[in-house]
Amino acid sequence: MRAQPESDTPPVRVVFVTAASEPWGAEHSLRAILQAASARGVDTEVLCSSTPTARFFRAAAAGPVRQLRTAAGRVGTLLDFRRAVLHRAAASVVVIFSLQLVPLAPLLRLSPAFRGVVVVDLHDVPQDPADSIAVRTCIRFADALVAISDYVAVALGIAARATVVPRPIPETDPIPTARDDSATVVGIVGRVDPEKRIDVAIDAIAALPAAVTLEVYGSPLVADDTYLDTLSAHADAVAPGRVRFLGRRDPAEIYREIDVLLVANENEPSGRTVGEAMMAGKPVVTPRAGGSPEYYEDGVSGLSYTPRDAGDAARALRLLVDDPGVRMRMGAAARAKVLREREEDAVTARYLDALLRSPAVARLSGRSS
Repeated sequence: MRAQPESDTPPVRVVFVTAASEPWGAEHSLRAILQAASARGVDTEVLCSSTPTARFFRAAAAGPVRQLRTAAGRVGTLLDFRRAVLHRAAASVVVIFSLQLVPLAPLLRLSPAFRGVVVVDLHDVPQDPADSIAVRTCIRFADALVAISDYVAVALGIAARATVVPRPIPETDPIPTARDDSATVVGIVGRVDPEKRIDVAIDAIAALPAAVTLEVYGSPLVADDTYLDTLSAHADAVAPGRVRFLGRRDPAEIYREIDVLLVANENEPSGRTVGEAMMAGKPVVTPRAGGSPEYYEDGVSGLSYTPRDAGDAARALRLLVDDPGVRMRMGAAARAKVLREREEDAVTARYLDALLRSPAVARLSGRSS
């Protein structure tokens, strides 16, 4: 049931700022949060810098969306976002929703014109040590921190300070899993970039019977076209005719086509696709690291394997390939668990409470009234 507006909601505007070039999993989660905020009577706005992202949020019809014209380069982008926030949201709750915009925290907090609250939403972990130091330094200036998973909170050293709130998974109808073992389609869903370890997934498929195939859904974000060519060549060499690169597809279409979801990135901050697959009633196989294992109970509603170990990934997949009954039971358990723990209304309510019930927001509300 949709959460109703609450009379004690602080009368402040919540402004989300994002530099996402296009909508991926984090943006899908934010759209659900915006819609929940609208249902609760919370005033929101989105400041973004790309046309695809602006179009995506406007389709939610859950508050104004402003697309900024930002200068080239990281510094120019930060200054333009700072200017926009100070112009439109000087006394609001500002949620920094992109890792590359985290330096806005000190830029806003040290500005005499800013009278609002800075919240940093952490749904990613920098892989470069220098970037990690910069992020850890900048988030010290935030009034509150929200982390997408325990993994992210621990990796950034903020477990004692951050509120961990998973992201909502919209409820969808279950999609039947194949009842025979004549063929099994394993899916990888998301960005096709080096950090996703798709080469490990290909090697795992190569170690399984020929009836097992891999379908890769997604496109590069940071990698160039040569990376996809390299992956294709590797697939042709070790698993000829058994790996297809299908580009971006609608999630409902993807989960109709696959029997099992495989994650190969051991540093996945959370892994929205894991929740989507579980909601569809599909079993999931992920590394025993990162945020993905937080979705399931190993051996009951999902399976884990040693990170970067294609042989161990193949072992886990074989349990599902060899016994369709196990595949169906685990898919049903996966759906039940995600319905119980990631239900959209409950999770978005927790997220909004993390933003709006903090002492800093209470002080802001008092000044605003």
